[in-house]
Amino acid sequence: MSSSITHLNDEQLFEVYKNALDLNLDEEFIRILEEEMGKRSIIFKKSAENSL
Repeated sequence: MSSSITHLNDEQLFEVYKNALDLNLDEEFIRILEEEMGKRSIIFKKSAENSL
């Protein structure tokens, strides 16, 4: 699976990650995305939606 996400640029990878969280996709898929983001030093933080 991870080989299919390596062709994404950083912005695309982050968008896929945000969408995966929003859609409550499989935790294993989200973990793979997080690992790839970590390899690229993309900063991410899981948190509840901001209520402003």
